[in-house]
Amino acid sequence: MTIIPPDGDEKSGDDPSHEQEQFSDSLSPDQTDAISGLPTDLDGLSYEDSKQYVIEIMTVRKRYQKDIDGLNKEISELSAIKVKLQGSNDPLKLMEAGDLLAEKEAKLKTLVMEEMELSIKLDLLKEALKTKSRFEPSVNSSALLESLEQAVGKSSSDMKLEKEIGKVDMESRLEELKRKMGQKE
Repeated sequence: MTIIPPDGDEKSGDDPSHEQEQFSDSLSPDQTDAISGLPTDLDGLSYEDSKQYVIEIMTVRKRYQKDIDGLNKEISELSAIKVKLQGSNDPLKLMEAGDLLAEKEAKLKTLVMEEMELSIKLDLLKEALKTKSRFEPSVNSSALLESLEQAVGKSSSDMKLEKEIGKVDMESRLEELKRKMGQKE
């Protein structure tokens, strides 16, 4: 599942209407739903796929943080513009700047809440990844052979030798049995 973070162009200017365009469609309701529906278990994924998934979520979170920082900067700039407009005799522009400032603050609040939710889910995913890594089967044939040799008390060359001796012993017994059978007839 891929989550698309809100986009924010880094435009600035003194015109409040220009600021309006910057984040006009940066957050859609389906993105909020995507974060809410983000799975926090890694069942069914390999360790490498799980790791890639967590990295992708970390990237999305980083994008949220960048957008939040950009929006904070815009709010600061808009606040300064609003202060300048308070000294002018243009109440319409002052009202527009106030409305735009309120809109930006609402978007900031939404982004901060989503980033917090994403951070919580990311922490859960990191824990699940740690757990998954502990149980990820890793087969080291040399180490496995060595542990078997220690458990049995014999080296692999000793086991091969015993197997060959066993074959020769079985063949000699078979020959002896055949001779006995041949003598009885």
